[in-house]
Amino acid sequence: MNQTKMLDDMCNKFLSNADINAIAKNRGFSKMETKTRKIFQNYFLSDIGLEKAISSLSIKEQIFLHFLTFSDKSEDISVFEKIYPVNNSEFEFLTTTQEYKETYKIVLKNLIRKGVIIVSEKIKSKYNLAKMERVRFTFPEEFVPFLPSIIHSIVKFENPHEKSVDIIRKTLVELTVSKNDYKSIHMQNNEIKIESNAFNLKNLKKWQFNNWGKKVFERDILYSPHNEFIDKCKYIFSQLKPDEWFLPKDFQQILDVFCYKEKIPSVETICQLAWESGFMRQYNHKGKTYYAIQKDTKETDLSPDEFIKISKDQSLIIDLNTIPYSDLEQISMVSDFKRNRSQLCATPNFLKFGKHWNKISDQPIFEWLIENSDLYKELTQSIEKKRGKCLVHKNLCVARIKDLSLRVKIEKVLSDDQVKVLSDEYIAFPINLTSQVETLVKKAGFVVKNGK
Repeated sequence: MNQTKMLDDMCNKFLSNADINAIAKNRGFSKMETKTRKIFQNYFLSDIGLEKAISSLSIKEQIFLHFLTFSDKSEDISVFEKIYPVNNSEFEFLTTTQEYKETYKIVLKNLIRKGVIIVSEKIKSKYNLAKMERVRFTFPEEFVPFLPSIIHSIVKFENPHEKSVDIIRKTLVELTVSKNDYKSIHMQNNEIKIESNAFNLKNLKKWQFNNWGKKVFERDILYSPHNEFIDKCKYIFSQLKPDEWFLPKDFQQILDVFCYKEKIPSVETICQLAWESGFMRQYNHKGKTYYAIQKDTKETDLSPDEFIKISKDQSLIIDLNTIPYSDLEQISMVSDFKRNRSQLCATPNFLKFGKHWNKISDQPIFEWLIENSDLYKELTQSIEKKRGKCLVHKNLCVARIKDLSLRVKIEKVLSDDQVKVLSDEYIAFPINLTSQVETLVKKAGFVVKNGK
C-alpha cells in the first residue's frame, strides 16, 4: 500500500473522532482545518505544528522516526519492539493481538495522536488476519526535513587537532610504484579499477564501506545481515556534517534502535575501524575520543595546475598525492592511464570521449584540460566536428542475432566497451573478438553464418 492510499485510509476510515481531535490539538490545527475528514487529510502533510510535535518526542522515538525513513516502507506493529515494551511471555502462546495490544496503546498515544506517522489497515485477505496483524505504519517523506539530528549530543570544535587516515590516497599512490593487480584499487587495461568496477566516487565509497564491514565482522565475504548493517550505518553517517563530533556512547543510542536484537561488535570497535578505514575522523579531547564523518571528497581549494603537469608530448602527469578524487574520476572517464617512472600519465581516449561527452564537457577540470593540453584540445575539436554525424568504424564486426537469450549471453561475456547493441537483432563488436563470439555461439548450439 503506497503512502497516498495509506493517508486516505487513515483520515477517512481508520482514525476515530477522538484521534483526530487529539492530532488537531497536538499539531495546532484550527477548526477550519479539521472541519471535515477530507479537509483534515489535505492539511495532515503540511508543516503546521510539525516541528513542535516531533520535538515533544523522546530521543529514542526521534531516532525511531529516522529508522522508518531509512526503512522507506510500511511496517507492521512488531517494528515498535525497537522502542516500546512488548508482552512476549515465554511460558504461553500469544496471538499477535495479545502480544502487541499494550504496545499499540503507546503507539497511539505517543505517535499516532501526535500526528507524526501514518497508520492504516491492510485489506482483509483470505487468511482472515486479525486487525493487529493488518495494521501498517509509515513515516511520511514530507516530514523528513523536520527530523532533528540523528545524534543528539553533538559537539563542535574550532580547529581540532584531529587524527585522520586516508587509506584511499595511500592505495592510489601505490598504483605508481606497484604493478600488483590483485589489489582492490589497481590498473587494468589502461584504466584505474576498484576491484572489477570503474573508478568513481560511488564505487569508491562502496569499496570503503565494504572494507570497513569486513574488518568489523572479521570476514572476507560479507553476507546479507552484514550488508544490512552497513546500509544502516551509511544512512546514519549521511545524516551528519563534517563539523559534528560525537562520542561512541552517543552512537550506541542509535544502534540500539536500528540494530535491535542484532549481534554486532562494540560501538568503540565500530568507530575505531571506521576511522582506520578512512571515512571517519578522530579527535582526542580531555581524555575522550570523539568522531566525525570525513569531509566530502569533492571539497578542494586546489587548482588543476597544482596536481597536473603537462609533459612535452602533451600527456598529463598526475600527482596522486593531491588530486581530488572527483577530478580523477572526470579524467578517468575520457583517458587512458599508464605508469612511467613512478608517475601516473594520462592521454585522451577517443571512444571514451564520445561515450561520456555530455557528462564531462561542461566540467571545470575538462575546460582546464583543453586549455592546457594540445592532445585534449585536438580531440575535443575532432569530437565537435563529428557530433551528429553517422560514423563508420573500421575493424568492427556486425552480427545479426535473432535469439534473445543468445544475445544476452554474448553481452554478458563481452564488457560494455566491447559490444554495442545496434537494434533488436544486431550487435557490433571489435573484429578481433570474432573467434571468441563464434565459439560461444557454437557452444550454445547455434550455427554461424558469414556474409558480406
